[in-house]
Amino acid sequence: GLGYTNLIDQSNSINQDSIVTLQLANYVSAPIFGQNLDLYPAPSQYFYPVQFAKGAPFCSPPNNPNTSDNIVYMDEFVNFLVWKYGYAGTATGVKFYSLDNEVDIWDATHKEVHPQDPCCVEIRDNSIACAKAVKNVDPNAQIMGPVLCVFTGFLNFTDAPDWSSVKGSRPWFISYYLDEMKKASDANGRRLLDILDVHWYPPEDDGNGHGICDNREDPQTFNARMQAPRTLWDTGYVSPHETYPDGGSSWINKSYWAQFLPILPRFKSDIATYFPDTNIAITEYTWGPSTQWATGITTADFLGICAKYGVYMTNYWGQGGYIDTAIRIYTNYDGSHSKFGDMNVAASMSNKVDSSIYASVSTEMPCELNLIVINKNQYNNITGTFNITSSRNYFSGRVWKFDNTSSTISETTPISTITNNSFTYTVPMKSVCHIVLQATQLN
Repeated sequence: GLGYTNLIDQSNSINQDSIVTLQLANYVSAPIFGQNLDLYPAPSQYFYPVQFAKGAPFCSPPNNPNTSDNIVYMDEFVNFLVWKYGYAGTATGVKFYSLDNEVDIWDATHKEVHPQDPCCVEIRDNSIACAKAVKNVDPNAQIMGPVLCVFTGFLNFTDAPDWSSVKGSRPWFISYYLDEMKKASDANGRRLLDILDVHWYPPEDDGNGHGICDNREDPQTFNARMQAPRTLWDTGYVSPHETYPDGGSSWINKSYWAQFLPILPRFKSDIATYFPDTNIAITEYTWGPSTQWATGITTADFLGICAKYGVYMTNYWGQGGYIDTAIRIYTNYDGSHSKFGDMNVAASMSNKVDSSIYASVSTEMPCELNLIVINKNQYNNITGTFNITSSRNYFSGRVWKFDNTSSTISETTPISTITNNSFTYTVPMKSVCHIVLQATQLN
């Protein structure tokens, strides 16, 4: 329990919400260490069985559980967290519960408790049972699932043994999962899935067999990395995978692009069809080593895309370097916790290969227009003309940026001349700029 409570305490100390992961694979580790668990897989003394609902009164007080039964109850654990921190929606209560982690590769990562390939029906049934148990204790908690981590997990639950028998008319596992969770929610009279939760580790390579996230100081790799977020939104994008002898590109493009990519519009379409009003979260992602400027640019682009397409939550697995910088360019660009606005504004660019643009306004600062402008070109600055359609009259702008020379955000050349809501500005190569434009008050 200390692993959880220490994390929650730390999150609460900085006014951040916590995500608590619950176990669906039927076992959790017992507090016995020092053995090679490959030799003692579950069931054994090194693992406790999991039950989602205790079906009996919880221990009182909640911080003094019965340890003699050697069973871990998920609902009793949630009850302890509610007792210690309050209900979801209070200042310190746990808001999010994740239905395990990367369930599509359990047979590789959790073989001590789940050596066989996980099945679709198994994940469906365990997700439903665990979600019910959580909501019985804390009705306002938000449930996140299925926490998939690879494209084949999205597609067919990584070749699950029962996929062909349960698929029906649903085109891929994401559709199946949303549909089944919606049916269960309707039958139960309450929502049992609030957030479609996935991880995104891009599968692309640079066209020469090198992964785009490899630790290579190579312009081709950098370019492939910076273009890769287009997989998330751009219907006209084809990534530079290796070419196969038959003339096709690699498996994700060759077989599935037209049907399932780009990813975010596809998720939104599935949600609209199978479980309306479900939010989207990408709770792990990476775009390369944090020491490389191209990772910072790609991460900033990714975050802008997520904002534009209404992704509810993103969480980076790790910290440091240019990745922290890319997050701060949205959340604390000036060192005073000023941030990108909370309302999207339509914005587009004429050159989607070399540049990206994202725009927002803030409910707190309605006279400010925030622009994130990215130059992905490795050799040339880009001078662009910015035309603003607004009832407000913008008259000046300040600019903060980071680039390939430093992961530190610094204020740079301001915008002093705006005529009829139009101005020209030069964005340096290999850089991300946060432009904050000031407007006059409306009468």
